[in-house]
Amino acid sequence: MTDLLLIVDVETTGLDPKEDEVIELGAILYSVKEACTLQQFSTLFPVTQNPAENINKISPQASQQLDSQGITPFILLTKNWIDQADYLVAHNAQFDRQWFGRNFLVQVNKPWLCTYDDFV
Repeated sequence: MTDLLLIVDVETTGLDPKEDEVIELGAILYSVKEACTLQQFSTLFPVTQNPAENINKISPQASQQLDSQGITPFILLTKNWIDQADYLVAHNAQFDRQWFGRNFLVQVNKPWLCTYDDFV
């Protein structure tokens, strides 16, 4: 039985993972058995520009408030949660999953569920 889900959402500086960057990650570790959120966080990642600022409302200046030392705990926590989770869940999993394994986000070798395609 599925017990732990890692629900993720990324905000990016554009649509192309080869050219653009993740500027924000939100994550929720959710227990299906207990039907509750166990932990959650949201963090910005530093970027020098954000062509999608008019969409995601995140200024590059805000993203630069944390240096790589400040985001390291979130990177490690994300990896730990991925290791624990049975599935990763995203609203548009096809979009979100392509950003993992690039820049600050670790590679994911777990199955994904998409709330847009997989849930009725």
